[in-house]
Amino acid sequence: MRTLLALVAAVLVAPAIAHADQCALVDPKIADAAKALAKTGTRALEYCEPCGDKAPGAAFEITSAVVRGKQLVVNGHGVDLAYVYVQSGPKEFKNLGIAVGCGASSVSPFVRDGKPAGRPPAPGPHWSQTPSMPRATSADELVGTWTVKVTTWLSSCATRQRPDETWDVDLTGGTYTITTSDMLTFEGTPAPLTHGMFTHSLKTRQLPSSTVLKLSHSLKDRFWGTIVRAESLGGATDPICVIQLNVSGTRKP
Repeated sequence: MRTLLALVAAVLVAPAIAHADQCALVDPKIADAAKALAKTGTRALEYCEPCGDKAPGAAFEITSAVVRGKQLVVNGHGVDLAYVYVQSGPKEFKNLGIAVGCGASSVSPFVRDGKPAGRPPAPGPHWSQTPSMPRATSADELVGTWTVKVTTWLSSCATRQRPDETWDVDLTGGTYTITTSDMLTFEGTPAPLTHGMFTHSLKTRQLPSSTVLKLSHSLKDRFWGTIVRAESLGGATDPICVIQLNVSGTRKP
């Protein structure tokens, strides 16, 4: 049991993998470069033009910035470099993703005097099919039916291909209930909106001590996250496998 708990703990502290919009996951060298620009005490703002944001968000102070795996975590929350701007002048903020060369597209290089500047955003291939992606502004916008792609990122046993799943999300009495097509039920309390993103932590009714879902969403029709679970291969003498799964959900019409 101690070995199992140690394995679960090790996976839980591994960096969360987010299938986000453009530059949430980057090469560690790029993440380190972004951290160097996002210094403690620097003012920053978030602005997602491809999401349909009408104007940049309010500026905030960076109190912490760390790199976890392939992601920059600012003030305790993972960010997409393409939509973060750091102060570069008295009334100027520069796009962090462009500054470190993460491949950000359809975003303005600068925000000056509260307005996008530098050049008009050019439609990139990433956005060719979805030029406007509405932001999530309320926890109840996660409610609905989703098609979820599930992939194995880390496993203590042999990996297997996992089919797409269907998830039903309900919010009743201030508690999320997520029912998956492989008969798991996750429950948890919605997290508040922080710097344009919701990041929820849920556990299963069936295995609350060994299965955890970390789920993030900043868009109304997409979410991403990770599941950490311990499961048996079925035989009495088979080992317990500790698995981290990446999940990426798209709302069903």
